[in-house]
Amino acid sequence: MTKEVLLALALTFPSADQFKPERAVDEVLSVTTDDTESRVLIGFGYFESHWGQLMLGDCTCTEPVRFGTLILMLDNDCPNLSKRTLKNCRAIGPMQTWDPERWLEGATPAKVVADRVLGYRVGLAIFRRAMEKCGSNVRAALGFYASGKACGFAADLVARRCKRIGC
Repeated sequence: MTKEVLLALALTFPSADQFKPERAVDEVLSVTTDDTESRVLIGFGYFESHWGQLMLGDCTCTEPVRFGTLILMLDNDCPNLSKRTLKNCRAIGPMQTWDPERWLEGATPAKVVADRVLGYRVGLAIFRRAMEKCGSNVRAALGFYASGKACGFAADLVARRCKRIGC
């Protein structure tokens, strides 16, 4: 895939220009030039993190909530982004992956958060494994990627994203 074609695709996403699409395209193309893989990375990277603008996701914060004189510690999804840390978030990097070392040796959470290209490499490793597991069926593999459960899972989410990236 050429840089121009991938950038044209990236610019079709809502408010894409706010999230540095040129940088995302360069990062994705440094990982793969395969047409399908690059479209998947640019599409899922946008929907998962706005191409690395939100590197920590699926977070749980425990905070005090006052009920009159009673104070309870309740969990929330850390709406205050400054309270998100590697310790309380599961999904990380531009592709919002879990357990990056499981997929790519040496890809610690801290390294993935610090290096978007490494985050795309982890996402690509997961997608490639999903393609193997799902018989090279892109939609089924993306269901596996999105859910971490099974080929073809998360069909509605995958259908919406595939409509955008052409799979």
